[in-house]
Amino acid sequence: MFFGGLPALQAGRAVPQLAARSALRRLWRLGLALRATAIHP
Repeated sequence: MFFGGLPALQAGRAVPQLAARSALRRLWRLGLALRATAIHP
C-alpha cells in the first residue's frame, strides 16, 4: 500500500500496519467464533 508518496510516512507506517493486520485477523477470528455460537448456541 502506498499513501501520498511520502517515503518517511511509508516507513513510519510499516510496523503499525503489521500490527493492525494481526489485530484485524484476531478480530476476524473472534467474529467467526461469535457467529458460530450465535448459530449453534
